[in-house]
Amino acid sequence: MTASPLLTRQALAAQQEPARTKPITLFLAASLQPVLQRLLEANPRLKASLVPASSGLLARQIYFGAPCDIYITAHPKWSTWLAEKRVKIIAQRTFLSNRLALISSISTSDKESENKTVTQALRDREFLRDRELSAAKLRALLHSATRIAIGDPSHVPVGGYAQQAFVALGLDEPAFTSRLVPLVNTRATTLHVERAEADLGIVYLSDALQAKHSRLEGLLPANLHDPISYDMLLLDEGARELYDFLSSAEASQIFAEQGFIPLAR
Repeated sequence: MTASPLLTRQALAAQQEPARTKPITLFLAASLQPVLQRLLEANPRLKASLVPASSGLLARQIYFGAPCDIYITAHPKWSTWLAEKRVKIIAQRTFLSNRLALISSISTSDKESENKTVTQALRDREFLRDRELSAAKLRALLHSATRIAIGDPSHVPVGGYAQQAFVALGLDEPAFTSRLVPLVNTRATTLHVERAEADLGIVYLSDALQAKHSRLEGLLPANLHDPISYDMLLLDEGARELYDFLSSAEASQIFAEQGFIPLAR
């Protein structure tokens, strides 16, 4: 029996119709929220609901069945963890890096002056090289603080990187660790410093450059911790266009403008 022309046309029409009707849900490390909002505003055709939080918290939500189409983690251990839990991952790529930065609280007027210099940072890499802290200088700055804000190392990657740096510096004794203030994500860490609720904070460079009321004291030596890398996981084929766009040349330029380090595909 041969199919009628009407049924054939209906089948073809069904194949050509977009399979996706629900909005894209994008789980992302909190450090990425401002730049993702900018990318989506610049490309209104690509619509997505952003769910920012710590990478570890989001990974656990995905494992327990929370609907998510794209997941971006600030540490590869969480993409590995999901794979070990047999979560279906359609595609995966490591597409960004970052640096750890030490920040302190300053007044609004001082920040306005500081911003005139910071806005040159990503166009002039010598600016960032001049902000590299030696291990001795970093240790002295940390010793001088009474409260140091960090991401909670148990589930916030920036806090895990910071903890590795402390151990490498020999700052793992109770007299020092008692001064640490673990927080829910890097955005909360930045705000804690901006509100002068901590003397210093360790955040990503991308957060430090965008913060309104904090001073960039300097960059932590990269050899004190594991390389920082952001993994992007495609969990639903219907979000493929957005997944590909986020590692495109256009998106990479905007990521770089915001202080991230795009990686070659």
